Amino acid sequence: MAAIVNIDQPVTGLVLDAGQKETLSLDVVNVAGRPLQVAVATVPEANAGGTVPGWITIEGETTLKLAPSETRKITIGLAPPAGAAGGAAFRLKVYEVSLPEENNSFSEVVQVTVNAAAAPVVEKKRPWARMGAIAAVLALLLAGGGWLAYDRLSPGALPNVEGRPLAEAIAALGEAGVARSAIEEERPIERDADGTVTRQTPAAGTTIEEGLVVTLTAPRPPETVTLPRLPDDATGAVAQETYGALGLTVELVEDAAAPGQEPGLVVDVTPAPGSTVAEDETVRVTVLSARATVPDVKDGVLTPAMRNEMKMSFELVEDRVEDANHDAGFVLAQSPVGEQPRGSQVLLVTTRKPRSGGGRFNRDLRIHELFQGNADIQTQMMSRPQ
Repeated sequence: MAAIVNIDQPVTGLVLDAGQKETLSLDVVNVAGRPLQVAVATVPEANAGGTVPGWITIEGETTLKLAPSETRKITIGLAPPAGAAGGAAFRLKVYEVSLPEENNSFSEVVQVTVNAAAAPVVEKKRPWARMGAIAAVLALLLAGGGWLAYDRLSPGALPNVEGRPLAEAIAALGEAGVARSAIEEERPIERDADGTVTRQTPAAGTTIEEGLVVTLTAPRPPETVTLPRLPDDATGAVAQETYGALGLTVELVEDAAAPGQEPGLVVDVTPAPGSTVAEDETVRVTVLSARATVPDVKDGVLTPAMRNEMKMSFELVEDRVEDANHDAGFVLAQSPVGEQPRGSQVLLVTTRKPRSGGGRFNRDLRIHELFQGNADIQTQMMSRPQ
């Protein structure tokens, strides 16, 4: 089991009154040396067993993307309802989403002591007042065609939490008797989202019973991350893994105009590393293509610069033949041209000035000996006049 984060917490014990609301903030620091996608949850103290009460909730995101060494604050809401005397002991668990059992970290135990609230003083109502209240309710029922003019549900039914902040909605479900482990969250990314619940499933009024799972949909705005710098020898696969772990979409683009480097190496990243980007943005990564273009140099003079550039991407095989009809370096034949795999052979036949004698037969014999496996070269040479 590997520790992937450090958890810094200010306190390990709290005393609250029933009905009181409080928050506890902890700092989570990525110490894994690489980008992480983690989830956070409250779990019971090891010796206590059972489950964490529903009035202990994590406010905000429960799934985070952390850059190396990034610190993120986690806020835990504490809202013991009336009658919750006693308390609870829990820890914050932070675990890697892809390897939850192997890579995780825990905070120290937090002990929450809850004092019972004083019994409320109930004012004794006069009989005529009670009769007046009953009459008012009957009037509402008659005026609205039997519709009750307030939004209260029978005990044991799901409350309506749509339109409420996610943490508040989770707390309300907990007070109604829904265990935190039975509440699932859907957090689609929306640019203008404010974290409120837009949909709950099942709907309000559903009977709370064993096995019931409640799903809350609460869109969230995209998180921002600092685009990390890649190693100098990073490949496209490394870029996809590094930036993909941060939730970013990676678009790989091949560049065939950077000879002399290893195919697959990253040559450019846009936006530039060090920039702050939203997690729903696309990062354009340019890599050196495994193919390059062989220029068509036939019927022209091959300059030293052209020769060197071709050698940076291909294995250049050049044979010089005596020819009195052209300047030295004139390309009589070439194979192949166009886009080819980097490192493949390019065959050239170039000219040099005759030293003595020579003739068509000797030149063609030379070509036949050197390029007997390349019909393209032989055809080009045989078609040329001496």
